[in-house]
Amino acid sequence: MRASAANQTASSRLPTEIAIGVVLGLTEAFFAVSLGGLIFSGRLADHLSIGIGMALIAGSAALVLTSILASASPAIGSLQDGPNVLIAVVAGSLAASVSDPDQLLITVLLAMIAATLLTAGILLLLGVFRWGGLVRYIPYPVVGGFLAGTGWLLVRGALDILAGPVQLASLPALLDPQRLLLWLPGVLFAVALFAALRRINHFLTLPAMLLGGLGAFYLALWVTGIDLAQATERGLLLGGAGGSIWRPPNLLGLGTPDWGALVGQIGNIGAVLGISLISLLLNASSLELVLKRDLDINRELRAAGVVNLASGIAGGMVGFLSIGLSALAVRGGARSRWPGVIGGLVVLVVLLIGYAAIAYFPKALLGGLLFTLGLDFLDEWVVRSWKRFTRAEYGVVLLILVVIAATDFLVGVGVGLAAMIVHFVISYSRVDVMRHKLSGAELRSNVERNALEQRALARGGEAIYLLELRGHLFFGTAVSILDRIRARVEEAGRPAVRFILLDFKHVTGVDASTALTFLKAEQLARERGISLCLTDMPAAVRLRLEQAGLAAESPALRHFADLDRGLEWCEEQLLQADGEIAGALPDDLCDQLCLLGFEEAFAERLLPYLEPLEIPAGGYLMRRGEASDCLYYIEDGRVSVLLERDGAEPLRLRTIRRGATVGEMGFYTGSVRTASVVAEVSVRVQRLTLSSVAAMTAREPDLSASFHRWIARLLAERLAAATRSVEALQAR
Repeated sequence: MRASAANQTASSRLPTEIAIGVVLGLTEAFFAVSLGGLIFSGRLADHLSIGIGMALIAGSAALVLTSILASASPAIGSLQDGPNVLIAVVAGSLAASVSDPDQLLITVLLAMIAATLLTAGILLLLGVFRWGGLVRYIPYPVVGGFLAGTGWLLVRGALDILAGPVQLASLPALLDPQRLLLWLPGVLFAVALFAALRRINHFLTLPAMLLGGLGAFYLALWVTGIDLAQATERGLLLGGAGGSIWRPPNLLGLGTPDWGALVGQIGNIGAVLGISLISLLLNASSLELVLKRDLDINRELRAAGVVNLASGIAGGMVGFLSIGLSALAVRGGARSRWPGVIGGLVVLVVLLIGYAAIAYFPKALLGGLLFTLGLDFLDEWVVRSWKRFTRAEYGVVLLILVVIAATDFLVGVGVGLAAMIVHFVISYSRVDVMRHKLSGAELRSNVERNALEQRALARGGEAIYLLELRGHLFFGTAVSILDRIRARVEEAGRPAVRFILLDFKHVTGVDASTALTFLKAEQLARERGISLCLTDMPAAVRLRLEQAGLAAESPALRHFADLDRGLEWCEEQLLQADGEIAGALPDDLCDQLCLLGFEEAFAERLLPYLEPLEIPAGGYLMRRGEASDCLYYIEDGRVSVLLERDGAEPLRLRTIRRGATVGEMGFYTGSVRTASVVAEVSVRVQRLTLSSVAAMTAREPDLSASFHRWIARLLAERLAAATRSVEALQAR
């Protein structure tokens, strides 16, 4: 029943699908005629029938093959104005450089075939090897500039069709009454068509305007008494001999091409490939928004490759997925692949009817359609893109447009890419590559120290200056690092810097000028008696710096595996030099507790509640998942807090040294142990259990209160240090 209902729904949509297909076919036929006329103009006008025939064959292939091979439906293919305008540029350049008329046609045809087959091969290669994502790295403003330049070339090509070749010097001649009658109707039609397409969102708008323009043209001929022969003679119609539109050209019978002129167009032919890749990517991304689902970009590349392979064999014009025709099909209600196939058959019917089907087609409509497409590109990428780009990016779009208009596409491509590179360098140079700028008083290592050492580090931590670096370091950004170091070293009113830590964990690479900058930093450190500590440096970056002369054995230079170990070493040096704690903690337990802030009157009374333990190196004080029924005071030695994971090396969370406590958080909250604690060396600890605290509270409540005050003060100091670190990280 469900299959029957689906078939019935598909059957009910069939008339709509056929109607949309006919509209697509007629639209593509008009467009193919326009592009054929654009390429085969001027000295190539005598071969217009060949150009239009090849365009119709290529348009039919684009419609049918794209519909069948695309990753979604309805996805409609079409001849593409961007690359084919470039092909028109190639043809125009060859027409200007090849003087022998017998060589011109074969040279142009070979250039068209080469451009189309090269495009087919590259698209297929990218699709087969699934490299479609590579084309997404082209800067978007450069794409906008290309397409704006395409719009300009379409407008200029339309004027060439309407009024003959137009140059900057000959612009005043366009106002001559005879030439005015040739181009003004086409431009007026283009403006009307452009306005209608912008305001009326209906799939019949374009065909209705074309039919209306056709009727208005012939009405004007009837009113003025101009017959068809006179209209053809005056250049108002395409004209041409009767008979078949297209016969496959016998390339071998057309003579010898001008190989030198053909080789000279390699750059422009390569540009055809480039703009095809860019346009296909943009069209596919836009169609995803229209269809509201993702496309397989690699499949779209393969489909486009097959389309252009067929087109190249037939003579050569570029076609692939069209966002315009696809959106037209979607808005018209198409759901299947049939409209594209039907549209391709309609184009073939126009081809088979013969030249009579287009000989009496008005040039005003042909040029007007091209002019409209040009206006659409210029409106989209010059007018509307103002809001999408920054001012600098929009300036790149305009720059590319002006360069293309003044020279050609290749120069515009080069200038645009160069401008974006300069823009990127300037923008990236303004990015602060110093992720954080901190002192040792604000950020501590993961070593849990006793209260005495914590207070000493709070006093002397300003002697440690830390810069966390990020991104790719090059000449523009590396200089700012050296400037920051110099400013801190020479800053008056703050404690002198003894240690500079540069963390490279988030650095992706460096250039040669960056190596020179760090050489200067190392020299500054040697002159000032400062230790320059480099942490978490990637092997490739370290090798690059050493190759540039940053010697690993420099007395001022030290390397550490990570920032935590670098900070720990600097803290150790500060503590060893601190006169107040240079003698370390006393051996007597009561003296230790008093020095660390425990009330002297209660220290002796606490000892009976403590249980002394000796833990060998590698032994466990506590294990993850155990009940938190006690806490430990580290009387001597050092332990590590480890996160043990199945099948992986334990992760060291922090180190706890002599004179600190461990396990107090779970002891007070009653939660299970979240990590294991292992002795790094043989340690002596004092254990206090929950039962001992309960007995203390019952027997000596004043001692219990003193103990809890001491633990609360230790935790408060630890929390305050952590808060300072968080605030410093957020502020910088």
